[in-house]
Amino acid sequence: FPVTILEVMGFWPDFGGNVTTYTPDWNNLTHMSYGTILLYPDGTVNWWNMDESDYYDFYNESRAPGTKIFLTVQPLEHTTENYDAIFANQNTIITDLVTNSVEYYNADGIYLNLEFPNSTPYIGKTATFISALDDALVAANASNQLGIAVRGYPEVAFLNDSIAADVDYVFLQGFDYNHSLSTKTGPVSQPEIILSQLHVLEQNYSNEQIILGLPIYGYNWTSSSAAKGA
Repeated sequence: FPVTILEVMGFWPDFGGNVTTYTPDWNNLTHMSYGTILLYPDGTVNWWNMDESDYYDFYNESRAPGTKIFLTVQPLEHTTENYDAIFANQNTIITDLVTNSVEYYNADGIYLNLEFPNSTPYIGKTATFISALDDALVAANASNQLGIAVRGYPEVAFLNDSIAADVDYVFLQGFDYNHSLSTKTGPVSQPEIILSQLHVLEQNYSNEQIILGLPIYGYNWTSSSAAKGA
């Protein structure tokens, strides 16, 4: 899988510390996703665990070498109720995200983490939502960008040429192929699966758009026996 342009994205989670307790090498990061903004089942938009003082410390540190800041956005719950609310309140949500989040915090765009939008009614609605969000971001600032996350096996809804035309990046979550709720032990990340799924994404997205996410963590399992994979 050819790498044509090197983009390095980090994720600064809402449960993380601040730049006084952890400072990455900002010179090696082209993007950092900060979050999280949650989309609630009642159609409202809310920050989770937002500390503005910590955010602006983060902002000043990351901006110095030119790292771009994305704001992470995802549903509170990946349920039909939550997705119905997102699509029913699309215009209000998008205005809130662009005006009260990206513009207010002087960010460079949004990293959108929608998962499981694969039921037939949601496939078209997902594409419509992403298109409208991209239009609103660019209307606010032509340099704003939009990235989307897809799971280790990309959701059908995102294997879509129209979505590929609207987003700047697609982030393949190359992790949790085995996780804490798995029925057997196994590697968190699996290179042979990742490579096959990168080729899946290539059918709709250019190599320049694809960012591979890799884990720097592992899991502990309580095994039923000492046998491999138990």
